[in-house]
Amino acid sequence: MTRPILRFEGNDLARRIGAVFAENVHDLVEKVDMEPGGYEAGFFHTSTVRHPNTCYYDSVWSRDAGRGLIELSRLGFQREAEAAAGYLLRNLNKGDHWGRTTSPNDSCGYEADGNALVLLGIANVWKMSGDKEKLGAEYLKAAEPVVKWLEHEMRGNPLGCLLPCISELSGNPSTPYTVTAVFPNYALKMALEGLLEMARAVHSPLEGKLASLEKELTEAMDSRLVAGAQPSNTPAGCWLNGLDGRDGRPYEFSDWDFTSWPVWHWTRQLPFVLQPDLGSMALRQDRQLAVHQKSYAHVLRYMNGNRFFRKYGFVSGSGWTGMGGRHDDTMCGYSQGYMTQAALLSDDVNTYSLLAEGIARLAYDGNVAEDLADERNPWLMHECFSYENYEEGLDHTFGVLKNGRPGLMDNPGDEGNLVQAAEILKVFRLMVGIDDSDPAGLRLMPRLPWEWDAMQAENFPFAALDGSIGRISMELRHDRAARSTSIQVSSSIPLSNLAIRLGPYPKHLRILSGGELEIEQGERCSWVWLRGLNGTDISRTISLW
Repeated sequence: MTRPILRFEGNDLARRIGAVFAENVHDLVEKVDMEPGGYEAGFFHTSTVRHPNTCYYDSVWSRDAGRGLIELSRLGFQREAEAAAGYLLRNLNKGDHWGRTTSPNDSCGYEADGNALVLLGIANVWKMSGDKEKLGAEYLKAAEPVVKWLEHEMRGNPLGCLLPCISELSGNPSTPYTVTAVFPNYALKMALEGLLEMARAVHSPLEGKLASLEKELTEAMDSRLVAGAQPSNTPAGCWLNGLDGRDGRPYEFSDWDFTSWPVWHWTRQLPFVLQPDLGSMALRQDRQLAVHQKSYAHVLRYMNGNRFFRKYGFVSGSGWTGMGGRHDDTMCGYSQGYMTQAALLSDDVNTYSLLAEGIARLAYDGNVAEDLADERNPWLMHECFSYENYEEGLDHTFGVLKNGRPGLMDNPGDEGNLVQAAEILKVFRLMVGIDDSDPAGLRLMPRLPWEWDAMQAENFPFAALDGSIGRISMELRHDRAARSTSIQVSSSIPLSNLAIRLGPYPKHLRILSGGELEIEQGERCSWVWLRGLNGTDISRTISLW
């Protein structure tokens, strides 16, 4: 098995990441049942193993499986990804779509983002496969009932051609009413784009329907899900969390298992973090760009209001207002993962430097003398955390304070929870920055935190322009003391018109030597582009003197 390896050099937290990446990748792959036994082939376990307290080992959650499919494919584990995709397409347990889980007796209804992420995952499995014609036709035929269900739901929505949602990521997973929410709908937009690429490649009759739905969905999001048209706590020009299916007003207080909390400044209002799931490592320069940027600034203001964010780089999914006593405020993927991905895509170097080190702090609990929760691997991500426990030197994977906080849900954190851990693997994929979405050629956009000196990435796959799959290895080194940067790239297949972005550098950057270089001046830093590179082995050094 060819597996990707990732190492960072710099401070202690940088060096820790290599083990965090390796252990969570291994855990991701191990979750797919490949051998005959008590589970159907391709069963994608949500928890790592059966363990006491909170555990989802016997379940395939649609959202978790979708995110897992994307990361399996993008990290090069195609055998497991195709097995899991096959399982999901054989188990449309709601007849023409997936439930919250894929269990035959799932009584939870459906989750909109779960269905969207499974479809997006299937598009990624196809994208990273070696037999696109045959696999694409099979996948589209099996997914056609889901597409028809989506079309029926969208066209029947009085709030516009948008998908009505029941979902954790909408804030209403246990309500009898729907919320037309931005995060699941943006996930669906990405899924439709991915399926459309597949349909065009294999000349599927679904092509027209997919193109029409994606166009109408994008227009409806722009006209209905941006704050400003109705009275709202969300600043004008930002993404709303969603619209209440009962009255069409902005849905700004969640209703979840007899709890309620504000949802006008939470991480689910940063839907652009889904763009890398189609291979892009930079924010799209499209008509929604300004909304994404304003939404990021809005959520970031709330994050900066708490010492755990400023001091440790820890994130709250709700912007520190709490989630009505639930643990989900400090979840690994929906909170830490989404905000770090958003900071990376925004090239907000100060913030992503802080948040990447926050991941390293949360991931490792091998230095905790007193375990409060089941612990099997000191580097695996958990579902949720207690930041107060971290500050006290206690087991920070536990869902409650050891000394208690009245009303907080007791959840030990489910070590290795699939979606939460996979969102963190996506963070590392963004830091490596292999962008295969540009028709002009491959782009490498690695992002190092300020005080991390080097990145070594080995065996990371990419989809070439001709549809073949290659693997990239690269080593990026900053010698900050000498104001020098070097990069070495090797590819398993020849590269044509490769572009490499180096950095980050201080915002004030003028003097450069080392060939034809292009400076990109960002809001928070500068980058340097090398363009028009060709071959299988490329090495460059630039000096900023």
